[in-house]
Amino acid sequence: LKTDDDEPLNVVHRDVSPQNVMVSFNGEVKLIDFGLAASTMKTEHTAAGSIMGKLAYMAPEQLREEKLDGRCDLFACGVMLYELLVGRRPFRGDHALSILEAVANDNPVRPRDIDRSVPLDLETICLKCLEKDPADRYQSADELAEALLASSVADKWDNRAAKRWWTEHKGQGAGRITLAAS
Repeated sequence: LKTDDDEPLNVVHRDVSPQNVMVSFNGEVKLIDFGLAASTMKTEHTAAGSIMGKLAYMAPEQLREEKLDGRCDLFACGVMLYELLVGRRPFRGDHALSILEAVANDNPVRPRDIDRSVPLDLETICLKCLEKDPADRYQSADELAEALLASSVADKWDNRAAKRWWTEHKGQGAGRITLAAS
């Protein structure tokens, strides 16, 4: 999103999660529900003690109520990619506090330790998104997109493959993506 002067608005969604990602009939991915979104150009902050968004997808800095930028949304993209690669969340717990502690302190199990068929480069991309320090993550969605497009499976995953996967898994939750040649 940009201003009339073509300057980025620096919108931070703050609630990137599977429930807020839709796939159009043409296979295009759409991010919806900007109810928690904030522009980094705004001066107001979330009230102290109020955490906005879904715990399992929140970046550590979001949990600590620090100043946020788009890299917290890239962390959430990493959580979703992890789910798609191995069929489970990278940070788990029996209750909200244990999930918060896992996101803040634990490193996820490497996807290839769960499923050896996960391509190494996708594991690397996923884990970079999940870095605790935002400086160690991709610095922009464009940078993440470039890495995904350069991955070993980019040519195997297109709108047609996405539409087929979505049709097969509709109503079944996130599930896993199989990255076999189509």
